Amino acid sequence: MPNLPKSLLETSALSSADAFEHWRDWISVVFDTERAVPVNGSGFGVRMATHLLGQIVMGNTICSEGLYSRSRAKVSRDGSDAIMIQYFIRGETQFGTGRDTTNVRAGDITIFDLAQPMANFNTAYHHYTIVVPRELLRAQGVDGAFWHGKRLPRESAFTRMLANHLRSLFEFSDSLTKDGVWGLQDATVNLAAAALRHPLGGAVSMNQLQFSLLNEIKHYIRANLATSGLDADGIARRFGMSRAKLYRLTECMGGVMNYVREQRLEAVRRELEDPRSDHLSITAVALKWGFDGHNAFTRNFKARYGVLPKEMRHHARFVAVLGLSPTGATAARPDSGGVGGFDDWMRSVASG
Repeated sequence: MPNLPKSLLETSALSSADAFEHWRDWISVVFDTERAVPVNGSGFGVRMATHLLGQIVMGNTICSEGLYSRSRAKVSRDGSDAIMIQYFIRGETQFGTGRDTTNVRAGDITIFDLAQPMANFNTAYHHYTIVVPRELLRAQGVDGAFWHGKRLPRESAFTRMLANHLRSLFEFSDSLTKDGVWGLQDATVNLAAAALRHPLGGAVSMNQLQFSLLNEIKHYIRANLATSGLDADGIARRFGMSRAKLYRLTECMGGVMNYVREQRLEAVRRELEDPRSDHLSITAVALKWGFDGHNAFTRNFKARYGVLPKEMRHHARFVAVLGLSPTGATAARPDSGGVGGFDDWMRSVASG
C-alpha cells in the first residue's frame, strides 16, 4: 500500500551559504526570506520534511534564524488561497501584518492567511506546519481572514489538543498510507476548526448563539442535499430569518449556497467512489444530489478535487482491484501525481 507522498530538504552536507541559497529557493513558493545575523555566530542549516495529506500540505521544519515575508506583490502574483497553521515546538517569532504585531512563544500556535501580506522574524526554531485550503475551514464556520496574524496561546486546552494531534501526525507521517487519508484530513480540519472557534483560543468571529444556529443550518442542509428546492429563500424561511441575515451568518463559510455546493460535491465524490453506484451514470449521480447542469457540475468538481468525475471513479476502481480502500483514490492530486515536490503541492493546495 503506497505511503503518503514525501519531499525532503536536508542541508547538513552543504556550506552555510549554499544551505541558505537552497532554502531560499525551496521556500520561495510561499515566502521571500533573508538571513538573520545568528545570535551565537553559528552557520545556517535547515531540515524540512513535507508530506501531502489529501488536500493538506504538512511540514516539519528545523531551521536557523531568518526573516520571512509575503509582500502585496507576492500575494497578488501567486494567488494563494489557503490558511497556514504553525505549532512552535522550539523558538519564537514576531509576526507583523502591517496593522498588528504578534509575539509567538514555543507552545503557541499561529495562523497566517496566505492571501494577505505579512512579515516575521523567527529565532532558530522547530515547528510543525499545515497548509489548509480556505474552503475546508470555511465549511466548518471558520473565517481564515479573521485569524490572520493571531495566535492560539499554549495555555488553552484546545491549543494543546491540536498540538498533540499535529505531533502524532508527524510522528507517524512516514508510515501513513493513502488508505484512509480523507479521514485523517477531516479529523485534522475539524480539530483545527474547533480550536479556532473556541472562545478560550482567543477572539472569535461569532457568538455561541450564532454558532449554534449556524450548526443547525448546516445540519439541515446536509440532510436535504438531494432536495431540488434547497436554496437561500427556502433555508431562510425554514429558520425564520431574512435572506440578508442568512447571508451574514454564513459569510464565514463563503455563503449559504457555497456550502450547499461543497456538500453536494462531497456527496457525489463519495458515491462515485462506491462500487455499488457503478450502474448509475455520472450525470445521474450529479442529478441525484441536486446538480442540474453537467458543465457547471464538472467544472466545480474539477476545481474542488483537481480531477474530472470520470477520473475519480476510474481511479477508485483501479485501487479497489489492487485491494486498497477507495478513500485513498485522490490522496494526491493527479497534477502532483504523488511524486511532485513541495512547490508543486503548495501551488496545488494553495490555489484551492
